[in-house]
Amino acid sequence: MSRYDSRTTIFSNEGRLFQVEYALESISNASTTIGIVTTQGIVLAANKVKTSKYVERERGTEKLHAIDRNIICASAGWTADANVLINLARRISQTYLHTYNKHINPTKLISNLCDKIQSYTQNGGLRPFGLALMFAIVTSKNEYKVVLTDPAGNFNTWKAIAIGQENVFAQSLLKQEYTETLTLQQGLELAAKILKTVGSTIDIEASAEFAVLSKQDDSVNYRILRTDEAKELMINANRVDLIEP
Repeated sequence: MSRYDSRTTIFSNEGRLFQVEYALESISNASTTIGIVTTQGIVLAANKVKTSKYVERERGTEKLHAIDRNIICASAGWTADANVLINLARRISQTYLHTYNKHINPTKLISNLCDKIQSYTQNGGLRPFGLALMFAIVTSKNEYKVVLTDPAGNFNTWKAIAIGQENVFAQSLLKQEYTETLTLQQGLELAAKILKTVGSTIDIEASAEFAVLSKQDDSVNYRILRTDEAKELMINANRVDLIEP
């Protein structure tokens, strides 16, 4: 197509929705975000983009979000869009808890959320959400899963995945370094190594965020690492060299 296509709900003669493809590009331009499944839980890691040392940091995290006590997620893309979907996910979760007096199945929540995301690709006057959400969940079969959504409303499960800037390089490093026998601490260290290797922001050691989700007995809990813990993890991380096949 020779001109910019602003229509969100009409397919091209090639069967493509250009607005969805443009939204996917916003994810590729986002800061690096990583999800790793280990034997003891799930690690989510993300790098805040900081382009100047004069930018003040807000308290709390920018890329990692708690949805419920058993669901956390990372966002990559437009922060304003992320705020809308994160708040929607929290409302879905709390409404279910209030109605049925139990926590929602994480897969059901993600499915409901993706239905909403998909509706923005076919209704006039709307545009697709310009971000991906990376969820850390424990399934009904007590399996650790990383679930990734996209602007089209699709979602898929992964054992290890990297999105955002330098995602091809980061994914190659994951393929090289990841094993299914990693402990939670080893998963944190691997995520830190990859963020440090692919990172290009100012003060990379202070820009990283980490969260873990794990199951103990019958309880699923998450923890977002404090700023000093994340910084120490990054300082101690060594850059990874990609071994060419």
